[in-house]
This record gives sequence, C-alpha cells and structure tokens, in this order.
Amino acid sequence: GLDSPGGRGHAGGMEPTKESLWGGPVQTTIATFGRVDLLANIAGVVALDGPDTIVGLTEERWDHVVGVDLKGVWMGMRAVIPHMISGGGGRICNVASMAALRGLPNLAAYSAAKGGVAALTRQAAIEYAADNVLVNAVAPGTIDTPILAGVQPADLAAFAASHAVNRLGRPDEVAAMMV
Repeated sequence: GLDSPGGRGHAGGMEPTKESLWGGPVQTTIATFGRVDLLANIAGVVALDGPDTIVGLTEERWDHVVGVDLKGVWMGMRAVIPHMISGGGGRICNVASMAALRGLPNLAAYSAAKGGVAALTRQAAIEYAADNVLVNAVAPGTIDTPILAGVQPADLAAFAASHAVNRLGRPDEVAAMMV
C-alpha cells in the first residue's frame, strides 16, 4: 500500500511529450503490479545549443524545452491520475527547479517551464486531494547530471557557489527527498 515501507517499482525512460507513448508504461505497470501508486516526473532539458534568453531563444528551442519540461509533466499526470483515482489514490512528485523561483542567466525557457511545473503541481494538488492523489514538487538547485554536459567549467563553478553547500547537488540527494 501507499503507506507501507519497501515494495517494488518500475522505472523507465521515454519521450514524455507524446500522449500515445504514455499508455505502454502505464499498462505495463498495471499488468506487473496491479495498479499505479506513484509517479515521479523528472524529465528535463535545457537549450544549450544557443542563447536561452527572451530575445535570443528561437521558437523551436522554446517549444522543445517547454514541451519536455512542462508538457511532459502534464502528460504524465494525465496518464496516471485516472488509474490512481480508481485504485484508491496515489502519489505524484514533480521536479521543478530553483530556476522556477528566481531568474537564472541564460535559462529563460527552462525557468518558464519549471515555473509552470510549480504552478501545475499546485493546481493538481488542489484538484485531486479529495481523491487521495497527493501531488508535490521538489525544486532542487543545479544537480550534477548529464544535462550539464555542455556547460562551461566556469559556469559550473558559479552554479556550485550559488548553493548553500557550495557544490552541485547529487541525483541521489534529490531522489531521497522525493522518496
């Protein structure tokens, strides 16, 4: 159950912006475990192939970042919430970002999308609390993941210095918060 420690799970990666692709993982989860209890929406991209500023960003890069980072979260919740409701409830954790809370240089589309994730999470929390579907978000700082592969070392150092712990975060730290 939702309140029991331990248990089994299924993790997988996919293109989160295509509604037709959500059915397979959801049905696999139901076939394997009998229900959908949890969803962690963690997909995220940034526009590193050029400026991610209000004026410098292309429409194509805007659409890609907002599509993955915001639309993907909506698609995931849309795919699992009906199953969670019919199963008596569930838990969803969406990954926003500190970029949702304050502007960061060269992250216009990312900041906008993650701000949207924060707002969408609040909306879903209100809409589905009565159905025992609890929706929360985490808003980590810069985490040392492959998304940073194209970031210059000086920028990485600046990101690290902006954190109270004076280093980049680790994926396992975010995972622990989500669990």
